[in-house]
Amino acid sequence: MTIGVFSLDALKQLPFSNKLISQLITLELFIIWLHLVRFYIGSYLDGNFSYFIKSITNQFGIGTWVAGCSVLAILFLAELPSWHIIIWVIALLAFAIWLFYLKLVFANGALLLYKKKKICNGVILLSAVSTQSIVLLINSLSHKIPIFINQILIIFGYFFYLIGIVMISRFFLSIKFKRLILGWSNTNSIIHGALSITGLASTLTYSINDKIIIYTWLSATCLFVLVEGISLIKVIYQIRIAGWKGGIFVYKVSQWSRIFTYCMYYTFTFSILNYHLLETSATIAISQYGQYVVLGFLLVEIILFLYNELIIRARQSGDNSL
Repeated sequence: MTIGVFSLDALKQLPFSNKLISQLITLELFIIWLHLVRFYIGSYLDGNFSYFIKSITNQFGIGTWVAGCSVLAILFLAELPSWHIIIWVIALLAFAIWLFYLKLVFANGALLLYKKKKICNGVILLSAVSTQSIVLLINSLSHKIPIFINQILIIFGYFFYLIGIVMISRFFLSIKFKRLILGWSNTNSIIHGALSITGLASTLTYSINDKIIIYTWLSATCLFVLVEGISLIKVIYQIRIAGWKGGIFVYKVSQWSRIFTYCMYYTFTFSILNYHLLETSATIAISQYGQYVVLGFLLVEIILFLYNELIIRARQSGDNSL
């Protein structure tokens, strides 16, 4: 999903970008998608699928499946539009998962509201992310979506976001500052990322008042500074404890969520500038140079992932030799 979002706008603003690169990335992501589909189907047939949706956090995490499918379908529409069957299969799967996901969101939301369960990071906001990804998907499939449909879905996304923020804030305010910092999750970047995709959906569909979109961007920017500032404080703690290598250059799957939110913030900023909603020195600077920042983080994450895979395989080879 992260690389897909990067490919939609940020990649195209790089000087070396071309159609072939975008198409190759789309096909590579499709191969990964097929592998994941095969894996989950195999897990279901083996009776192990419940492991992936057992906890409330994992159930909210299903929102990434929706967003991932939506982004891939949008990529195909942009880069390989003649692949109609594949586009519709992925799009229909995204919509089907989203409907199933909504049932889980409402059920778990009730438990969280009545404090029977708690969640302590930004994963809950994937309810907003998935909903807005559906908005972007259906408007990519057709330019004749009635405006009231877009408005209803986008407002639902705002609703999910506000409820999620209340629940997360309730947890944050109940703990000490040091515990908050040390327990700060990479997925908390979704706090600003969910707002960015909501603003993007509002901008591209012309469904929401311009002032609301501008306030959404300003809010996303403030939250970006706040959330990433706390993340930076945590990094300083980690460096003091484990050094540079152990404090920063350690691969974690959740780090992809942070890069996804960076991509989304860049894309949202780029869109409001292109649509002449907010032309300031900040939006211009982010649009001109933000793609390089996102690329840098993405390359570092890919290197960490590959290095981590090499270590795992080396250990497995060592165990097998014994």
